[in-house]
Amino acid sequence: MRELTQDEADQIKKFLLETSLRRPIRLAFPEVPMAMQITEIVDWEWDSEGRDFRGPDGVYPLLYQGRDASLNLQVCSWSSGSRLDAVHLVLGSNHPALNPRFAQLELGDCLVDGDTVLLVKSTRKAGRGAITRMKKGTRTTKDSAGDDFDARVQLLIERLGARVIKWKGVEFIVVAMIPLGIMLGEPARLLPETFEQLLRYAGEVETLRLGLEKSAAAEALGSESEGKLSTHGFRYRLTPEERKRVELSGMAAATEWLEGHGFFVSDVSARNLGYDLLAASGPEELSVEVKSTTVAEWAVEFTVNEMKCASQKQNDYMLIVVVLDGVDSLAVTEIRNYRNPAEHDGLVVAPYRYVLRPSEAAEAH
Repeated sequence: MRELTQDEADQIKKFLLETSLRRPIRLAFPEVPMAMQITEIVDWEWDSEGRDFRGPDGVYPLLYQGRDASLNLQVCSWSSGSRLDAVHLVLGSNHPALNPRFAQLELGDCLVDGDTVLLVKSTRKAGRGAITRMKKGTRTTKDSAGDDFDARVQLLIERLGARVIKWKGVEFIVVAMIPLGIMLGEPARLLPETFEQLLRYAGEVETLRLGLEKSAAAEALGSESEGKLSTHGFRYRLTPEERKRVELSGMAAATEWLEGHGFFVSDVSARNLGYDLLAASGPEELSVEVKSTTVAEWAVEFTVNEMKCASQKQNDYMLIVVVLDGVDSLAVTEIRNYRNPAEHDGLVVAPYRYVLRPSEAAEAH
């Protein structure tokens, strides 16, 4: 691991400001609500360091809380303590709930791991961008009634599936990754993915900044939720020890349920196959993913690997959701099972997340 050089920063600036967009970008953040549909990027005529995102037919690409708005990118310099020139990567909008600099990254903070640039953000170093916006209403400000900022940061990391790095005593969230070889050789192929990572970071911050309703909080934390709701609707996270107990209890209950239905069960959870249990009964073989939760109004999340496996195996893939009454007694209050969850009517696909809620229309079977 090493720091980004000035030459690499200049290459990233050129990549972001001069590469054409070859495919559309579509992201949605239903809890806010916010949606982005970008089909074109237009260079600023008055400033070589900025670009406007455009939607279909040249319209505004951002729909936020029922209002259309602009969305733009700047890669520019202004006075700061950074060690590099052209340090700031900035997302802006004319929406009144946002601002011209609602998400910012400093290239001077960014790191290189092998041949990959890591665009990172310190949660303790804040200007007028996303982290400062996310702090509003937390106990790090004068509002003592707010929820905990550290809990918001942890939830942001979980929602992004982000890598966390400690460099020179400072903790950074990896917001986006840019492979240098692809950036230099095939920049047009890489650009949409890079923008999707940056925009997803900004959108998830807005989701956490505004807070979630009770049901959305269960969705966001899935099987890791427990405790009372804060003033912003988030549930306090389980400790690693509590989470492990919940997971093991759920696995034991699912195994017992399958065995009670005539299956021979093998635990394959350590092999990262996209499911936890292999259940066989005569010629029938099921790949079973187990989700454990202590939230009655639950929603569970799938990883990309789990959803890929579910899509491939279809009716040979089963989801078992085990609902426990809390981390103290760990008593099972409900077990639900779903064949082929990838085709379930209750499945919601958010950016890089797959969330399944129970529904009246498509109940467990």
